[in-house]
Amino acid sequence: MIYAIILAAGQGSRLGDTPKQFLDFAGKSLWQHSFDVFENHSQIDKVVVVGPPNHKSQFNFIKGGKTRQESAQIAACHLNPQPEDLLIFHNAANPFVTPEEITQVIEAAQESGAACVAHPISNTLKHAPNKIIQKTIPRQEIYAAQTPQAIRADLYQQAIDKNLVGTDEMMLLEQLGLQPQIIPASENNFKITTARDFKFARFLLEGGETRTGIGQDSHHFDREQKGLTLGGLKLPNEPKAIANSDGDVIIHALCNAILQALGKGSFSAVADPLCEQGITDSREYLRATLNKLDGAQVANVGLQLEGSRPQIDPLESQLRTSLANLLQIQESQIGITATTGEKLTPFGRGEGIQCLATVTLKTVCKNL
Repeated sequence: MIYAIILAAGQGSRLGDTPKQFLDFAGKSLWQHSFDVFENHSQIDKVVVVGPPNHKSQFNFIKGGKTRQESAQIAACHLNPQPEDLLIFHNAANPFVTPEEITQVIEAAQESGAACVAHPISNTLKHAPNKIIQKTIPRQEIYAAQTPQAIRADLYQQAIDKNLVGTDEMMLLEQLGLQPQIIPASENNFKITTARDFKFARFLLEGGETRTGIGQDSHHFDREQKGLTLGGLKLPNEPKAIANSDGDVIIHALCNAILQALGKGSFSAVADPLCEQGITDSREYLRATLNKLDGAQVANVGLQLEGSRPQIDPLESQLRTSLANLLQIQESQIGITATTGEKLTPFGRGEGIQCLATVTLKTVCKNL
């Protein structure tokens, strides 16, 4: 099992009376941004959030302690992990963690027992007790640690049993004589501490460009074969789409919409080379399309399906879950509607199915 612990119990008030992790941040609280990334990550089995002891919320927070380390220990105890499980600790004030960082930290920790993300230091460092410079510290091997930080549960328990104290989880393991791995942190993965940090983070989320794309796809049904693929779901009792691939009209329409918003050509430019390699799974076409985002994020998806079958309303929840996992967004960011076409079109007469997709992309600035 792999558990993620979002640490949001701090009482810091440098940004006002409200702890920073509960300030509104582009439409949702700061802690929610981190929670969403972990909640949508395919390798994470469970995510918990540690909040201040007296904070009231509809979300089921674990009540934290007086210090970061105490809050982390309370959460780990609550989860009751097995020795081989992984615990991932992440500061709620690091809202720009990426799925790729999480994956890399997991892989490194599974290999060596512990790992964290960090930024290499670019500035010249001075050791200056009482503000008097005594020496310059070589920066070539110096890193500024960030989160997530992943630890195998048995190693974390050893540190707790020895009553070790550290400012982060990696420091605890250093005292055990272990050597955690460092994974390069993504450029914008930083801890929001000051008012300037908060303004910069708001700019990254709200100051970027918004782009919209519209995509469409349709396929005839095979009159004899069964096995329709729709939104990544397998529907064995529905007629199969006639196509070189699995004929997933939702994913094909999505790819067209994303590519249009990016101005990067048509779906065929992505799908045809993969199809020639024998790859017919449309989810692979979507992954290849998402790789072209280059820092943009999918903000909203709207889908309009036309056809007399399958009935979409009973499938809506499953479709939203499947697509949210594929797109790494929340289900609330996806809207799905459907019409039968009243037999006025081939789709309404049950000869095939059509999907119209609208996608909104939010581009984030990589540099201030």
